[in-house]
Amino acid sequence: MLSLSWLAEHTRRQQRRLRIAEAGTREAVLHLLLNGHTSAARQIAKALRPALPAMVRVYVIEGPPRVRGQLVGELTDVAEGAWIVPCPVYADHLFMLAPGDGAPAPVWPPELAASCWIGESSAVPLRETATGYAQAFHALAAARGRPERQASFAANPDLAPTIGPAAATWAEAFLSPIRTHRARRAQDPDSAELLATAASWLSFYSRATAHLNIHRNTLSARLTCIQELLGLDLHRLADQAALALALRTIAAEIPPPPEGDATWAGEMLPTLDELLSLPRVGAWAQQQFRPVTAPDVPACIAETLTTWLRLDARIGPTATALSISTSAVRKRLTRSEALLKRSLLRSPSAIHDQWLALRALDLAEPSEVPRHFAGLSGST
Repeated sequence: MLSLSWLAEHTRRQQRRLRIAEAGTREAVLHLLLNGHTSAARQIAKALRPALPAMVRVYVIEGPPRVRGQLVGELTDVAEGAWIVPCPVYADHLFMLAPGDGAPAPVWPPELAASCWIGESSAVPLRETATGYAQAFHALAAARGRPERQASFAANPDLAPTIGPAAATWAEAFLSPIRTHRARRAQDPDSAELLATAASWLSFYSRATAHLNIHRNTLSARLTCIQELLGLDLHRLADQAALALALRTIAAEIPPPPEGDATWAGEMLPTLDELLSLPRVGAWAQQQFRPVTAPDVPACIAETLTTWLRLDARIGPTATALSISTSAVRKRLTRSEALLKRSLLRSPSAIHDQWLALRALDLAEPSEVPRHFAGLSGST
């Protein structure tokens, strides 16, 4: 009897160690995917099963942290072939990676749909899992305002392809100090690590430590290095938005202008303001703000959003400038999230796109801005 009891206890301990090891390995696969290391993620996932598909849909499920383990079991039953991992950034989120190549959508259990919010991305290539995660997060912000408690990502044109080849020329010059950086010591970050840190911080801010699995002092040192190399002040939303656009342009692999195209070639590199002054960018900017400038939306919603953007997304100064309480600012921004179908107050956020759209409206000729957008423009 004692021998059997010992064997059963030993087996339970071994099973617990295996569960912990598998959970850690699955989280490592998620980190690899979110940081663009697709080949390594595929190799590890192949051993764990199921294998990662070429096209995926990302789901972010928000629910009480105390029932996260129970939710994993329920989702495993309804989503065949999916990867389900507790989100390393937010304790109340689950990350689910499901096949996106025509596979049927999961049928959510009634108790799950009643107690959680669900955001779904569009189908994206596996190498763009980070993009899918951001899409699902924006869809989650829209789901919080819906009675069905779930939403799919509502796609908008991206700014970098809207600008076109000139964006590639500008981004290459903008990021050149980092891309040509060489670490002085073995323990110092190289250019790839700095670019990954910049992208993670712009998406998660202080939570980038959990996303990158690094210490906060390491994050702070890398951000200082990035600021010194690029000559930026990352406390300013304008500098954050410029860096975010440059990184997205490089990731989108937009081809540079043809050899014979002399526009912004050689020494005539474009500035960000010149890019944002293009007429097609002005049309893109109007589309970004159209949901909050609709006739049936109170004018205070757009006023609060634009004031908040001009004041570096700080709640306190925005409340002071509008002579309202901080809770009123948050309520109006939450309403803006529901209208825009984008996350603003939690990262990953659409805040950089919204700032760039506002700047484009500021730079547009008055004759090019429709009357209902006129109140948005002004000095930045």
